[in-house]
Amino acid sequence: SGCPACQQTLAIVRSRESSLPDGPTVEFVEWPSMIADQILASADARLREQNLGRDYCMSSKIVAILPTGLVLPDIQADVMQLIYEMESMSMLKPPTPGMVVRIDTHHRPLQHLRQAGNPGTWWRMPGVLSHVANALCDVSFCILDDFLPVEVAESLHAGIHDSRPRGPVPAEGRDGWTRGGTARAAEAIKGEGDFEARNEKLARALMSHTRGDILKYSDDDSTMPGTTRLSATIDDLVLSLRSCPQVCQRLENTDFANSAMFSVYPGGAARYIKHTDNSLMTDGRRLTTILYLNKGWEPSCGGQLRLFEPTMQSTRIKR
Repeated sequence: SGCPACQQTLAIVRSRESSLPDGPTVEFVEWPSMIADQILASADARLREQNLGRDYCMSSKIVAILPTGLVLPDIQADVMQLIYEMESMSMLKPPTPGMVVRIDTHHRPLQHLRQAGNPGTWWRMPGVLSHVANALCDVSFCILDDFLPVEVAESLHAGIHDSRPRGPVPAEGRDGWTRGGTARAAEAIKGEGDFEARNEKLARALMSHTRGDILKYSDDDSTMPGTTRLSATIDDLVLSLRSCPQVCQRLENTDFANSAMFSVYPGGAARYIKHTDNSLMTDGRRLTTILYLNKGWEPSCGGQLRLFEPTMQSTRIKR
């Protein structure tokens, strides 16, 4: 109660909460209290992890714990991280009926074609890539189930499973895997100050709740079995799409794929918040390919990809 920054933060949160369409979204619990201690005990491991292994001191601090289990420390220093979550929970809009129809129009024929072919090769059949190009041109994404031959997918899945670290991965990484970075990590690297100060800022950015995956880059089978055929198959897809008039101009200078980035979201509310892969259009990327290797995945497992209508400010989900 004696912390001016905390009082100002609470006022901002209450003000934004009162203007959200679905009513109250935040429950305030004052610390120190028995209830607060019980709540914080459930988040102790995550708070220590984000505090680089050190005990987290609650004095003059505000911590938010979301229904998903996500823990947001130091709200008093950056209230917008909580405002973002409040708005996301309250203001997300489902896909419009028109968008649902447009997506289904593109993907239903592809589902039929997949059933008529073999895993890993069906999308190479005549006419399939024209459907893919139409979908990319109209709704900006396309789903190709059974994209890889089964043996390649199995090799990739086994390689990731066998090489991924078990347990928490620190900011400096472990066993060839590192934490997923964000714009804040890049800012920390380029920021002012001595080496130790910049290094700590970078470590805290890498442990941020905005991105919770661990990742490893690979160019060939020596670092991840199956990478060579994966990269070759993606290159075949892109080069074939370049001959499609619907997208040929957009992909005109897309000659090769970047190194494959293998990413694991280890649970515990790990996620990657809404973002664009090439927001400033300065790094040459034109097409993002995402391959899921989750065997037996069901919606109840969580971890769904959410696509939004254009602009970072949009709250309308596309799919």
